[in-house]
Amino acid sequence: MSRPQASGDRSRAAFEVIAASSLGGRRFEPVRERLVDPDLRAAAGRLRLPAGSLNFLIAECPLPVGLPDLLIASLDQVALLGRLAVGAPPILSEPATRLVANLSTTRPATVDSLAGLLGSTKRQGSRVLLGLAKLGAAYREGDRWFRAAGFEPVGRTYALEAKVDDWRSGLDQCLRYGAYADSTTLVLPRMSEKVRTSAVGRFSALGVGLYVDGRWLVRPRLSRLKAAKRLLASEYVLAALGDTVSLSSSKQP
Repeated sequence: MSRPQASGDRSRAAFEVIAASSLGGRRFEPVRERLVDPDLRAAAGRLRLPAGSLNFLIAECPLPVGLPDLLIASLDQVALLGRLAVGAPPILSEPATRLVANLSTTRPATVDSLAGLLGSTKRQGSRVLLGLAKLGAAYREGDRWFRAAGFEPVGRTYALEAKVDDWRSGLDQCLRYGAYADSTTLVLPRMSEKVRTSAVGRFSALGVGLYVDGRWLVRPRLSRLKAAKRLLASEYVLAALGDTVSLSSSKQP
């Protein structure tokens, strides 16, 4: 069940859902961390999200590298409709999404060229491509391969992590999430003046947001992720949303 929440500087509506997928397991949530939950949601509500986006707040949303305390999926509605039209279930295999990301809807690619690009054997590449074709994510004309139109990232992902006081551990987690999420933020209820100056400089240099005691000390920057990383994160989001966006389930390639 989803419920609307305020999100974004202009109070754009968002829907909060519990992740439908359980990849990566369920995180351990200490009681102390729950005390930061209001700050976590306040930070989420003050992120700058793309205008006209369809926004979801996903609790315990798995990513390939763990479970952020809260993930905002800011979906482009045109891209989402295009992805849904493909009909393929969420593809959560990194080799498979790397292959898809290196395919074009207009420029042909051969198994040999893709295998060489990805460092796999021709047999391995062919097997993954055939699995993608079965799902409808790719197709071939003779020995030439193409990506299905509409199979692309459906929006941006914003990962938020809450800590009571261990900001170094929180920063490490944000950096891990940043390998796939477009933006990461650490939320703290407090931070001593003694460490603020050095911490602010470090977070700014790394592009990680820092939200302390109800205000931004550092606003997060959007990462310049490779297409394959963004695509895999997008597929994880679709898996987490489940029936909310009506994607079918099927065997993975």
